[in-house]
Amino acid sequence: MRGTTLIYSCADLGLAGCAGGALALAFSGYDFFWLGWLAFVPLFLLTARVSIPRAFLYGFLTGAIMATGAAYWAPRTIWFMRNSMALGYALLGVFAATYGIIFGLFAAAACAMRRAIVSRGASNRTTTALLLLVPALWVAIEYLFCLPGAALPWLALAPGYTQWNHPAVIQVADVTGVCGVSFLLLVFSVGIAESILRRAWKPVILAAMLLCVAGVYSLVRMVHWGDTKGVAQRIAVLQGNLGPWVKLDPSQGDILARRYLDLCREANTSSPDLVVWTETAVPWPLLPDDDLVAEALRATEPSGAWHLVGSPAADPERPGRFFNAAYLVKPDGDIAGQYTKVELLQGTETPVSIPGLACRIALYPGQSSYYAGSVRGHVLHFPAGALGVNICNENFSPRLLAGAVRMGAECLVNMTNDAWFRSDTPLRQHFTVNVFRAVENRRPVIVANNSGTHGK
Repeated sequence: MRGTTLIYSCADLGLAGCAGGALALAFSGYDFFWLGWLAFVPLFLLTARVSIPRAFLYGFLTGAIMATGAAYWAPRTIWFMRNSMALGYALLGVFAATYGIIFGLFAAAACAMRRAIVSRGASNRTTTALLLLVPALWVAIEYLFCLPGAALPWLALAPGYTQWNHPAVIQVADVTGVCGVSFLLLVFSVGIAESILRRAWKPVILAAMLLCVAGVYSLVRMVHWGDTKGVAQRIAVLQGNLGPWVKLDPSQGDILARRYLDLCREANTSSPDLVVWTETAVPWPLLPDDDLVAEALRATEPSGAWHLVGSPAADPERPGRFFNAAYLVKPDGDIAGQYTKVELLQGTETPVSIPGLACRIALYPGQSSYYAGSVRGHVLHFPAGALGVNICNENFSPRLLAGAVRMGAECLVNMTNDAWFRSDTPLRQHFTVNVFRAVENRRPVIVANNSGTHGK
C-alpha cells in the first residue's frame, strides 16, 4: 500500500510539473500557443481527486515551475545591472514563490468548488457550472493581479497572452480584455479534464460550442477590420541597437545621442509624418543651452516631420527630481507636448521598498530614481492625429491605455528600453502585450524598442 501511495504521489508531482512546464513554454513569447489550451488540464485532473491542502501544494508547484521557466533570464539580467547573481536568483525565488501561492490558492479553491458542484450530481447543469465557474474564478484572480501596481511585468498572470499571434482567437478582447481570452482557454481545459474524468464527450463538446460562439464573433470583427476611418500616416521608428553598457554609462551619452541623430537623418529621406525615438534615447534632460540637445530637437527639420523623443524631464518645481518622459517635438525644434511616465518599474526606475525593513533595494545604479507623473491617459496631438504615449512597462496596464483612447488617442505608442536583457525571451514577452492593447482598443500600436521586439 505504501509503495502504491508513493507511485501515486510521484505521478501527481509529474502532472504538476508538466502543467508548470507547459505554461512556462506558452508564456515564453515563442509560438507554443497550443500549450495554452492544454497546460491547465493536468492541474484540473489533480484537483479532482486530491484533498484541498494537497491541491494547494500541487498548484504551488505548478506556479513556481511556470514562473521559474518563464523568467529564467532574470538572474543574468540582474547580474548585468548589479553584478550580483545572488540578488538575481533571490528575485527569481520571489517570483516563483509569488506565483506558487497564487496558483496554489486557485487550485485549492477549484478543488473545493468542484466538490461542491459535483456533489449535486453529474447532470448537464453541473457540467455547465464547472465549465463556467472554475474559469471565472481564475479570471477574478487574473483581474485583481492586473490592477495598477499589482502586476509583475514580463510575467503577466494572463494565459490569454499566449494567443497573441492568432487574430482569429483574440478578437473578443475588445469586449472582455485579455481576461476573456484566458477564460476561453480555461473553459477548454476544464472541458478536456472533465471528459477524461467522466469518460464522456459531453463536457468537451459543451466547451467547444462556447468556443465556436467566440470564434464567430472573432470572424465578424476580422471581416470589418477595414471599416475604420482614419488618415494614412508614414511612421519612422528609430532602433539604436547599442549595447546596454552604452545605455548605462553616462560618459557615453553622446555616442547614444549621435547614433539616434544618424538614424533620424536616414529616416528623413523617407518623408515621414512622425519619427519615434525610444525611451530615454537622449539620456539627459533637454536643456536649452545644450548644443547636442538643440541638434536633436531639430533633427527632423529637413523632412518637416514631427517626432517623439524619449528623455528624462526635470521637475521645474522641485530641483533634483526627474521624470521618465517623452516629448512631442515640432520640425523646427519647439516642444509641443510632454508625457511623463505614471507607472514606474519597481527596482529599476524606483527602488524596491521592503515593508518592515529600513532599507531600499535599488537594482539600477546608473542614475537616481525617477518620480511618477500625475496625469494618466494624457494625449499628445500632432497634425496627422492624436497619440496615446506609454513608456516601457506601462503597456502592461490595460486601464492606462484605455484611458488615453477615451481622451481621443487615435494611435498608441509604446517607447521602451529593453537593451539590458541578455535574452530575446523578455523582448518577445514584452511585445506580445502590445498586440492585445491594439485589439482591446481597436487602435494601431507603434512599438519603439531600442533592441527590437524579437531579439538582436
